[in-house]
Amino acid sequence: MDKVAAYLLDHIQLDFSGVELEVLQKLLREDRTPVSNQLLSKLIEDQGEDELLIVLADCLKEYITRGIDSETVKKQLALYSEA
Repeated sequence: MDKVAAYLLDHIQLDFSGVELEVLQKLLREDRTPVSNQLLSKLIEDQGEDELLIVLADCLKEYITRGIDSETVKKQLALYSEA
């Protein structure tokens, strides 16, 4: 069973279906922190949220066994905005 669990964890996918660019932009504008401003600029530069969500899901995958919390997501968003 250990190998089955490991195999399934290796192939797990995160899905952000239903995420809307307009909502993300509104929330980032309301936040007014340097990181949110940088992320908003990156979203506008990338012309959408698709790349962000793909990169975020890929980065968060390594945290699945340890748990994903809001701090982990914020850290990954900050790293994305700096890239």
